[in-house]
Amino acid sequence: MKIKYICFCLVVFIVCAPFLAKAGSDFTTVDAVTFRLYQEQKWDSLIVVGRRALKDDIDYYFLRMRLGIAYYSKTKYIPAAESFRKAIFFNSKEQAAWKYLYSSYVLANRSNDALALVTRMPVEIRQAYKEDKKFIEMISFEGGPTFSSDSKAQNNLDIKSQPGPYGEQDLYGNSYYGQLGVLMNISGKMNLSVAYSYMDFTKQKFYQYTQFDNQLISRADSFWGFINKYNFSPTTKTADFTYHVRQQDICVGSTIQLPGGFKLEPAVHLLYVRYNLITPKYSKTSVTDTLVFDSIFPGNNYFASVEKENYSFIEKDTSFINYVVSLGISKDFSVFNLRLNGSWSNLNNKTQKQIGAAFTFYPLGNLDFYGTSAVTGFFQGKDERLILSQSLGGRVLRKLWLEGNVIYGDLTNANIANGSIVYNNADKIDYRIGGTLIWPLSKHVELSLAYQYFQKESSTLYYVFKNPSPDPTTTMETLYSKYHTNSIIIGIKWKL
Repeated sequence: MKIKYICFCLVVFIVCAPFLAKAGSDFTTVDAVTFRLYQEQKWDSLIVVGRRALKDDIDYYFLRMRLGIAYYSKTKYIPAAESFRKAIFFNSKEQAAWKYLYSSYVLANRSNDALALVTRMPVEIRQAYKEDKKFIEMISFEGGPTFSSDSKAQNNLDIKSQPGPYGEQDLYGNSYYGQLGVLMNISGKMNLSVAYSYMDFTKQKFYQYTQFDNQLISRADSFWGFINKYNFSPTTKTADFTYHVRQQDICVGSTIQLPGGFKLEPAVHLLYVRYNLITPKYSKTSVTDTLVFDSIFPGNNYFASVEKENYSFIEKDTSFINYVVSLGISKDFSVFNLRLNGSWSNLNNKTQKQIGAAFTFYPLGNLDFYGTSAVTGFFQGKDERLILSQSLGGRVLRKLWLEGNVIYGDLTNANIANGSIVYNNADKIDYRIGGTLIWPLSKHVELSLAYQYFQKESSTLYYVFKNPSPDPTTTMETLYSKYHTNSIIIGIKWKL
């Protein structure tokens, strides 16, 4: 592969060397050479000569058009768009530059730029492109199951080895997710996306507790009365409840075109959570038991009083609303895109703030290969975290793209994708690894298949005795157990 690349570079250099020597001389030579290369469709040579001319401060309409068409023919749509945009700057009346620029935006998956361009087109060609603009641009659906390895108690409540009065686990089982979204065009410089999603989590609440019960072991009867023998030693009991957490989300976002090529992206995400809250209720009752009963001599009767512990469990229908408000701003710089974003949220009775930056690079000037690196600072009171993200994607077949991504850092109560994805569950999320296959069936229909792997940590709360009898004290401790989930999400997009 390296040898082929070196040979290709040598051929291009040999072909272009005479032209390069002349190209730096004057406008007339540059115009003649680039026109000849354009007619002969020698796109690689034309790109080399054209870029050299730009470095020599030779820049005009026809040079930009020839350079743009060379990039376009090589499927390098991002630098092609840059050249056509410059050509329009020199001559905004020529229709060819507008048409090529619109097509370059569409093929580079920059539909917002294409729609905004229509509003600036000359009147004589604007009408033809207005027909492509529809109020509802796209309808999408995605959904699928998540399988959890934490669906059963992990036997972390080892009260026998660490004697204590109480412990509990709240385990996430399998879940299901579905989302319906609509993308609408409000104007040439603004769109609006609305997405409704539903999630159903199966959870298991597991309790283990110790209580002192007065258990009658034996009874000895006699002509004068009876003698009872009781066991007052502690016993360990368990309680297990299965319940569901159901969450409904509405996310509304917009992309607004600003002067200078900037894009402003505000979004609001509302989350409605409902489940049966299961809480233990602890109580003590004083119980008096008869140990010795003498009907002849009542003075020999003997009684014992003990404090009997009881646990009862109450289920209460609970619901609440959380929210995320986010704002992003981005700008394209040739084959680069820089995006800054921030958010403010209230999740699980805590307030969070995020600020981050993402950098995307299209080294081939199109969607055949691209990558995004992102860093986010998360702040929740004294809890400060750094979340790192890296994704790579590209074309693997003629009509098949593959994207892979990894997010490292605790995502608990954090959000990604400008607030459209929120991780508001109670367990700690260590990292996420995923991949997505994207298959455009036609101009209007696109299928996707995504897989996501999460490593998480569930917590076990329990109390242990610290001081020996007769005056023990208890201390609450937390034990964390790692588990993982596997999600499969199937999606379909219908572009109107």
